This record gives sequence, structure tokens and C-alpha cells, in this order.
Amino acid sequence: MTLPKPSSPATALSAPALDSWCAAQLGDPIRVPAIPRSPARGASFDIRSPDGHPAYTHYLFRFPAKFHPPVVSWALESYGRRGTPVLDPFTGSGTVQVEALARGMPSVGIDIDPLACLVARAKTTRLPSDELVEGLGLIEAMLSPFRREEQELEGLAATDISAAQFEDDVGGLSYPAIPNLFHWFRRYVVVDLARILWAVDRARFGPNTSRFFRACVASIIRRVSNADPYPVSALEVSRVQLARNADRQICVFDSFVSRARRQIEGMRALHDQCAKVDSCAPAEVVCGDALRARDVLMGVDLPIEYPLVVTSPPYCTAVNYSRRHKLEMYWLGLVRDQDQHIDLAHSYLGRRWVRRRDWEACGDFGVPELDRTLSEVAERKRPRARALRHYFWSMSRAFGGISRVMPKAGVLSCATGDSVSCGLPIMTTRFLTELASEHFQLRNHFSYVLRNRYMQYPLRNGKGIRHEHILVFERR
Repeated sequence: MTLPKPSSPATALSAPALDSWCAAQLGDPIRVPAIPRSPARGASFDIRSPDGHPAYTHYLFRFPAKFHPPVVSWALESYGRRGTPVLDPFTGSGTVQVEALARGMPSVGIDIDPLACLVARAKTTRLPSDELVEGLGLIEAMLSPFRREEQELEGLAATDISAAQFEDDVGGLSYPAIPNLFHWFRRYVVVDLARILWAVDRARFGPNTSRFFRACVASIIRRVSNADPYPVSALEVSRVQLARNADRQICVFDSFVSRARRQIEGMRALHDQCAKVDSCAPAEVVCGDALRARDVLMGVDLPIEYPLVVTSPPYCTAVNYSRRHKLEMYWLGLVRDQDQHIDLAHSYLGRRWVRRRDWEACGDFGVPELDRTLSEVAERKRPRARALRHYFWSMSRAFGGISRVMPKAGVLSCATGDSVSCGLPIMTTRFLTELASEHFQLRNHFSYVLRNRYMQYPLRNGKGIRHEHILVFERR
């Protein structure tokens, strides 16, 4: 089927038009409680009970564009079994690894984002829930003298502590050098976050327990900041959020304790499931570049070949992870200053802005429709075309790197989605299939509807990704 083309540069392909194309290619979505074990090629599914999946530690941190756990479960159960090593080269917050743990499958995840790696390690390091409950009790006891009473919080709802009071309260505490710190946080919130991290450090937990509680702190930072907590793609103090902030009570300690208690229950559920399947499977997380997968995996104490790879690569320009996670990375000491944060921002695959010095223009990809699309985007906005070209060039390299750590006939299950850029359809699913064909053979392709609005990845031009495609490849 031929894609509709804009009649002029000002005419944009609408999201419904893109959805219609998906439906025409894959058929109308079929309502199902779960993806069938052997889905028909070209089928499209509307999964009607996504909330019935075990939560485990999946919701420790609200990570943008998170891999949908029921889809991961389908891939693991269809192409693996207990003991099968699994690799996710774009692990994000560790969804694949949590699901692998629950099935007794050893796993390795790779990610360039240091916050993603911290969260994934926290989610996949099994800890006795009784020890976590005791640890949280110790933190609460240490914070008790500093707890703000309801009357004080009511008085701070439309104001803040003074600069002099801030200096007195924060004395001896560490807090991050975030540019425009008090644009993002009220002074008393900075004090309270610093006190929580002080308590976690002062408690002298082991490294795994400390990481768990630090991840819990990370999970509330956006929510207690002045920033809008809802957008998945960026970081901003929106007009709507400004209105909310005008008379907002922010109880930082209660937010942390509530979050930690819920996540301890999630850890308990994961721990119980692992005991149920008698699982001692390891889950390793490596902070590194997926384009160099073989080199990165050299230091991992697991087999060098992975018969099953399950992954959801970043969408091109859909989520600005470095900006989205800026506050959390500063607070947890994962970046120290603005220069380090900027350097990190230019290491992400799928980033919106690719600096000229980071990119030497390559020739055509040899995929006619991709080359034509990139040329048309370049006529409208050259920087956007450079970002797209860099994305597909990087994904081509990633497929090559992934193939080198898989045995012949190994299975790669890859989730992706089509989008729109400069009014032009970017058929990412089709292009990635072509780029992977040098190393893989396509065995199946189906899609499902993204029902959760927080998983509908918004793009800068107002369009969004509402269908996710699942490509199943076999290593040649």
C-alpha cells in the first residue's frame, strides 16, 4: 500500500492517517486478554487486560517509554525456557530482566543512561522484604526530628522558607548543583530531599539496600519538584503546573515513605515468585553502549552468546532521556555539573540533536524508501534529517553488534513504532526490518495498540506513536 504524501511542506500527515495505514497493513486490532503464543503474521491486537500482569518491581520508577510487561512475557515464554540466557541491549529500567527473573532465566541488560542502570539494578537485585521494612523503619526514625507538621506544611503551601532559613537548615547536608535549582524546587523541598539522602547514607546499609532506597528517592524527585510530573518526553514547569504549584502542599517525607512501602511489597512479590520457580538466576546490568555490545559483555560473568534477545530500542527523537532524567541524575550524583550532563546527552541513541562534530555524513543506506524519506526531511529541516540519519545508522550498527553475540538461529524480538517528522511518515518498522536483513531473517511481525496514555509516546510536532510493532527475527 502506498503511503499518503503531503501535498505541500505545510501539510502534515495526521496521527489518524498513520493509524489507518497501520490498520490497513496489519488488519483491525483483535481484542484479546493476552498475545497468543503463535500470533498470525500481520495480526494486530488490542490487549484488554494489561493491568492483570504481576506488578513485581516494575513500577519502582516511572520510566518513559517503558517496555510493556505482557509483551515481554510473551517473548520470553514463546522463545525461551528456564535457564535460557536473555539479553536486552537497550534495557531501560529493566523490564525484560524483571520478567526473566520471574521465570528463572539469567539475563544481562545494557544501557547508556546511568539512572536507568541504577533503577534496573535496584529492581532486579532480590532483597528480603523484612530487611527492607527494618531499613525503612530506621530511615523514618532518623528523619523523625525533622518531620514538618501539618500546620507548617499548610503555611508553606503558597510560599517557601527564606534564604536565611534555607542556609541554616541545609548546613552540613549535600545537595546538587543543578542550574537554576530554585526554579525546579522550593527551598524546603531541597532541604527535605537532602535529609532523606543523608539518612540513607548515614544508615550504612549494604550497597544493594542503599541502591534500593536511593531508587525510591529518585522515584519521588519529579513529583515533589515544581516540574510537571506527567510529560514523558521532557522536563518543564508548564503553565498548568504553575497554577498547581500556587497553593500546593509538598510533603517530601510522606511521599518517600509511601513510595518505599509500595516498592517493598513489589520486591516481596518478586522474591516470592523467584522462590516459587526455585530461581537463582543472575541479572546483570552494564552501563555501556549497545553499539559495542560484544565489548561491553566481555566483563560479564555469563555466556558470551545469547540465544534470545528481547528489546525495545529508543524511538527516534521521541523521548529526551537526558533532560527527562536531569533532576534525578543530579540528585543521585550520576552527573556532577552541566558540562558532564551535556556530554551525556550527546551519547544517547535516538537523540533529537546530533552535533556536527559527532557526525560525519554517510552516503545512502541502500534502502530506497529510507533514502528518499531522509532526502525529503532534509529539504524541510536539515537538523531533523541529521538526527534521523544518525538514528538509522546507529540502529544498523546495533543490529550488527547484537548478531555477533547470538548463535545462528537465535531469536531477536524487537519492539518499535512508526512516527511522523516534518509532516512526513517515518516508517521505522519497515526501515529497521530492511537494515536488520543483513544479519537476520524476519520470522514474524504483528502489532498491538498502546492503550496506556503514558505509553503513547508524544512527538514534538504533536503526533504520537499509538501502535507498537513486534518484529521477530532469526539470526542468519
